[in-house]
Amino acid sequence: MPDMTVIQGSHSLEIKKTPEIREILARLRKYRGKLPADFKFDHIEAHERELGISVILS
Repeated sequence: MPDMTVIQGSHSLEIKKTPEIREILARLRKYRGKLPADFKFDHIEAHERELGISVILS
C-alpha cells in the first residue's frame, strides 16, 4: 500500500497519494539549467536567513 498524506479541511477530507521518486524527479527536471553553473546551495546559510540567526562553525 503506498504512503498517503491526509489533509483535513473544515468541512472536507482530502487524501493525496505521496508522489513516487520518479514523479518528484520529473518535476525537478523542469528547473534544470535555471541556476548559474557555479551556484552552490548552502543549507546552513539558508537556515540562518530563515531563522534570522548567525551560526559560527570552527
